[in-house]
Amino acid sequence: MKKRGDLGTISHGIFRFNQPTVQRYIDNGNPWNIVKKQAGGGCAANLGIHGVDLCRYLTGEEPKVVGAVVSHLLHKKEVEDYCLIILRTPSGIVFHAESSYTFPASSGDSLRSFTTEKAFFTTPTSGVTSDEGFDIIRPNGQKGTVKPPSGYVTGWPAVMKDCLDRVAKGEPPFATARDGARNSAIIFEAYKMAGEKLATEV
Repeated sequence: MKKRGDLGTISHGIFRFNQPTVQRYIDNGNPWNIVKKQAGGGCAANLGIHGVDLCRYLTGEEPKVVGAVVSHLLHKKEVEDYCLIILRTPSGIVFHAESSYTFPASSGDSLRSFTTEKAFFTTPTSGVTSDEGFDIIRPNGQKGTVKPPSGYVTGWPAVMKDCLDRVAKGEPPFATARDGARNSAIIFEAYKMAGEKLATEV
C-alpha cells in the first residue's frame, strides 16, 4: 500500500508489547534473561527492539532516539521491567516503542497502529502478532480490514524455520545481521538517554 501511494505521508506509529512478569523466565529455566551482563538488557532489548525494527521497516528511514524512560519499579531487578522509547525519523515521522514485563496474567497486551495521511491502521485485538491483519479507517469514515499477504510468516517457530530454510537454500535472510545490529544500537542509545547502565557498566 505504501509503494502504491495508498497511504500518503506517515505521521506516527505506536508499538506496544507488554508481556507477563519476569517470573516466567525463572519458571522456564531461563534466569539469564534477567541478568544484564548475559541478556544485554531487559524488556527493551528483548521486546522493544521489535518496535524499533518495525519503525525502520515501515518508514524505510533510520530513526534517532529523541526520548526514553525506563522503570524497575515492579520487579526491582537489574534489568528494566518497563521502557518507552520515542523515535523520530529524518522526515519527521514519530514512533513510540513501548515494552514491559508487567502484564499480571499469562497472556499480554499488545498494539500495532499507525496514522497516515490517507488511513489509520490498528491491530483488531491485543494479540502479539498481526495474524488477523489490520483494521483500517479511511478519511471518509469507511472501515475495512487489510489481511496479511499471501505467504505471510508468523510465530517464532515458523519465522525460525523460514530463516533456516533460506540459509539452506543459499537465499538472503528476510532481515540481516546488520538490521539486528542497527536495531540493537538504537536500543542502547535509548538506554543511555534514559540513564540506564549498560551491560558493560554492570
